[in-house]
Amino acid sequence: MRVVRRTRESIEAWLLNPAPGSKTAAARDFGIDLTLLIERLRRTPEERLRELQGFIDFREAVRGEQGQRMTNIEKALVALVRHEVAFVVVGGVAASLHGSSLATFDLDICYSREPGNLGRLATALAPFNPRLRDRPAALSFVWDTSTLRNGFNFTLATDVGGVNLLAEVAGVGDFAVAMRSSVFKELCGFRIAVLSLDALISAKRAAGRPKDLLVVPELESLRESASEPQDD
Repeated sequence: MRVVRRTRESIEAWLLNPAPGSKTAAARDFGIDLTLLIERLRRTPEERLRELQGFIDFREAVRGEQGQRMTNIEKALVALVRHEVAFVVVGGVAASLHGSSLATFDLDICYSREPGNLGRLATALAPFNPRLRDRPAALSFVWDTSTLRNGFNFTLATDVGGVNLLAEVAGVGDFAVAMRSSVFKELCGFRIAVLSLDALISAKRAAGRPKDLLVVPELESLRESASEPQDD
């Protein structure tokens, strides 16, 4: 038995008429709009990123938050790449790049703890005024390499929105494992590592929060629709 990649036409046919008992049929019965997945999969990862950013911008406009963007994902990614930070995009943004309709407002990355990389990461985010989220403003916080070295995971508020730094991804492992479990996508003019669907599903299951488990059926249908087993 071998697994082959489906063509786009085959993927759409599968999503329109999934086999009984399949993960995709279960996702449909769970309430996932498979026609929406078809529309998402017709877009490139770059287009999906722009669509996600547009949703964020719309949300801020409705809430009267113009001028203080919650998250400018592209600006954050470009800064990380240009400073040669070793990282993998994980979490909701990764799911969206694979075609999920999940709406997210933070950029989650798994980063290398190699000393040189900590310095590059500190430099890349420094212009965006990183500070600990949900902490009193009076609480002292110094953003530098030493802080990164002495910490592990950081939930940050920045001038380009929420950025969550993870030394390990639950259900996956540290940066080295996450990188081996990633795929590269063309974004913002660069090839950027994004956690694979297999690893994302493992991570969501390991996190175990209701909001994480709710997206698992959709991710499983995306994975299943992409390939099919065939007899040798």
